[in-house]
Amino acid sequence: MQYAIFFLYTKLTAFFTQKFVFMLFNPAFIKILSFIQDEKNDEDVTTLISGYWDRFLELLPQIIIAILVIIIFFILAGYAGRSLKRNLLKRMDDQLLPVFLGKILRWTIVIIGLFVAMNILGFGGVASGLIAGLGASALIVGFAFKDIGENFLSGMILAFNRPFDIGDVIVSQDYMGTVEEVDMRMTTIKTFDGNHVFIPNSMIIKNPLINYTRASTRRHEFIVGVEYATDLGRAVQAISEVIRDNKNALDEPPPDILVEEFGASSINIKVRFWVDNDVIERSQFDVKSDLIREVKQKFDKEGIDIPFDILQLQIHDKNEPIPLTVDKNDKTENKESK
Repeated sequence: MQYAIFFLYTKLTAFFTQKFVFMLFNPAFIKILSFIQDEKNDEDVTTLISGYWDRFLELLPQIIIAILVIIIFFILAGYAGRSLKRNLLKRMDDQLLPVFLGKILRWTIVIIGLFVAMNILGFGGVASGLIAGLGASALIVGFAFKDIGENFLSGMILAFNRPFDIGDVIVSQDYMGTVEEVDMRMTTIKTFDGNHVFIPNSMIIKNPLINYTRASTRRHEFIVGVEYATDLGRAVQAISEVIRDNKNALDEPPPDILVEEFGASSINIKVRFWVDNDVIERSQFDVKSDLIREVKQKFDKEGIDIPFDILQLQIHDKNEPIPLTVDKNDKTENKESK
């Protein structure tokens, strides 16, 4: 609807420009200029201006009525848009479609009010010309504002297709955050670090999108390493007990505890578990942090070590001594300082 307002503005500008040019070359206007240049015709000029003033006074009631009509239609548009959105929100779980339909209704009423005001002012021919030329001009405007129109149509698709709702956590264009608003041009999300990101609707339609809220259950994973000498069955059993005792980790789907690979200094175990976003009292990332901390505490209690990275130094020529120098002076100074 914003584009319709812009189109109406361009048409009105062209109309008044045409009228102004016509007035400049109008014989009556040229006659006025000649009257002004001729001091003898001051009385005729005064009479002519008085006539225009009388004409303005005659049109003043229509101008006032037209202004009142525009104000009334703007107020009516706001009230109708809010009422439609509020009533639809009571009957629908979806929050995107009511907002979008409310905006369409509001701008439709505003445009109708502008056409009514133009007819009151006697510009009915202009209004008819705008409607008649809408089809021919739509093609030109469509090419000129291709990206804007594309975002507008994408907003309509998002409103009816509903890949996400207000409040959902999504990832689009490498941005992750909570959806706050979807209008006719762009989608606003708030990232977890507090920034607002405005993404054009066409980019959301064209690119893959991840909705973390639509599915209530989500799988998380982390990797923990144990020493090579560790009893792997005992380590797996300890991790399984930790997940079982955590109230936020689901039993169904069951967790996966997999011995994944031989690392540089440890045998790595991959832990996969599921959480339900609808029932957990804390963030799902807090649940993952709790499990990692509880696994570390369980390993300490069971005597299972998580090794540091081990660096192995290999000397190929065993007959050569290792070049090692000990500075006794530095050692003496360190003792004295202690």
